[in-house]
Amino acid sequence: MFCLFYNAQTKKIEAMNGSGRASMNSTLEAVRKDLGLKDGDSGKIPLESIHAVTVPGAAAGWVDTVQRFGSGKLSLEQILAPAIELAEKGFPVSEIASNMVSISRSPVLLTNASSVENT
Repeated sequence: MFCLFYNAQTKKIEAMNGSGRASMNSTLEAVRKDLGLKDGDSGKIPLESIHAVTVPGAAAGWVDTVQRFGSGKLSLEQILAPAIELAEKGFPVSEIASNMVSISRSPVLLTNASSVENT
């Protein structure tokens, strides 16, 4: 979740990054060791690695955005009510969107679930 906010009073643009972050135990040293990388070696994190997954930060980003940039005229509950209704009742999606979600599901989340719980 990224936000660019233009403040008409100050005529300035502000930015907020509410994207996910790594788990507390995902230090550079631990990740390099897990991937078999020695100090000084370059490498990349494979997409199917558990280390390619981040902790979702969108919900906290929404709260931060409302607190930092909101007018104060609406509560967070009022702002999120339409999204909550869509989540509870569902909404139609195109066939292509459905297929993209289906094929993007990663087996990493299933095969490495136990290692995530221990970090």
